[in-house]
Amino acid sequence: MADEITAACLCGEARLICGRSLGTRSYCRCTDCRESTGAAFSVAIPFEADLPSYLRGKT
Repeated sequence: MADEITAACLCGEARLICGRSLGTRSYCRCTDCRESTGAAFSVAIPFEADLPSYLRGKT
């Protein structure tokens, strides 16, 4: 699949494939997003909920 989205945790223990993105990928640095993630910004990539499949590990 050309538009596959893959993801992994920082330690590499869990890897998953999410399929094709359904919309605009976005970064946000508003106060709500910073507080909810505990980071300087958040990243959002929408995809269908039934598409993720784990290649390694589970969380």
